[in-house]
Amino acid sequence: KELGGKIVYNNNLSVDPKPKDIESIVSKVRANKAEVIYSPTNPSAGLLLIKEVKAYKVRPLLVGAQFWDVPEIITANEANEVSYVAPAYKNYEEFKNTIREATGKEPNLFTPVYYDTIYLLAHVMSKTGSDKKTFRNDLVATVYNQAVSSPVIEFDNTRELKNPSFE
Repeated sequence: KELGGKIVYNNNLSVDPKPKDIESIVSKVRANKAEVIYSPTNPSAGLLLIKEVKAYKVRPLLVGAQFWDVPEIITANEANEVSYVAPAYKNYEEFKNTIREATGKEPNLFTPVYYDTIYLLAHVMSKTGSDKKTFRNDLVATVYNQAVSSPVIEFDNTRELKNPSFE
């Protein structure tokens, strides 16, 4: 919010959403003119979301997580339509302690991915503002070296992550 963005819709999907659940969410996201959809969902929910979003002419940038790094997602999309962050945690114990102290809650396995994704988006938005085209272009041109889940987050010329690593 401080950087000019705003959350226009927030929804917690069930673990096994039905197509109507996804249609409803995408309809609300579209009505609110979202420019980015952050969806750290499992592959089946991610694929439903991608297919539903692809039906619209104006597509928001989709940001998933390592759950989307599977053949059914990769082969279902053009390279510039889906970005995802894959974890290779660095300083995880220090990060867990910081999160625990700041929130009073125990971080889970995916907290670093969520953290990095939000901070990467905020980092880019702080430079570009909320213009969709500028944001998208700058996002894939960014080399983000402040990540917890990976030593560096950067994209190649096909807009895929360079050197994604997994532990």
